[in-house]
Amino acid sequence: MKSYPRAFLISGSPEINYEYLKFVKENIIDVRKDTIYAIDKGLEICDKLKIPISKIIGDFDSVEPDILKKYSNDKILRFKSDKDKSDTELAIDFALKRKFQEMIILNSSGARLDHFLFNALLLFKKPIFIKILTPNGVLWALESDSESIIELKPNTIFSLIPFSKCTGVSITGSNYDLKNKTVELSSTLTLSNVANGSIKVKFKSGLLLFYAKDCTFLI
Repeated sequence: MKSYPRAFLISGSPEINYEYLKFVKENIIDVRKDTIYAIDKGLEICDKLKIPISKIIGDFDSVEPDILKKYSNDKILRFKSDKDKSDTELAIDFALKRKFQEMIILNSSGARLDHFLFNALLLFKKPIFIKILTPNGVLWALESDSESIIELKPNTIFSLIPFSKCTGVSITGSNYDLKNKTVELSSTLTLSNVANGSIKVKFKSGLLLFYAKDCTFLI
């Protein structure tokens, strides 16, 4: 379900799936209502697919200079390359200061595994609100001590991924429901469940990511 206004952050991973990003542009992004930020090399994606952008953010150590020159200085938010945050984190922080209802990060899962893991950790800056969307599914952080109702199609594969010890974990509406379980950091208890439709997830404490293989509910 769409929640406006939304921000799309197009990251600069060098492994670019243009076919998938074209699908996202045509079926998920609403260029009339959504705000798009290009992150460094992500500008090349926007330029090639003719995605209108509001801001270009980064230290620009990877984007083609000739492409960057096409855009006016008022669209560019430039940072020094010697910095304490990644370009993606800087873009998230910039977007968090605006009044968006949802933030979706694209093209952030390829090439370097360490970059992707840190991008996943950035989801905890604002649980539920920030999502990573990939050709293989969607990922976001859940909020502790509250119930999340997630509308999925029947037979959608999903997982709960613990980034710490999580207590009081409950799942209803799935093939493998749980009630008030403790899921340890090293546990695969909540890997690869199947939704019967809309599911409910609740947990008392900890850091927990939600993954769904099907992201068509965003359309």
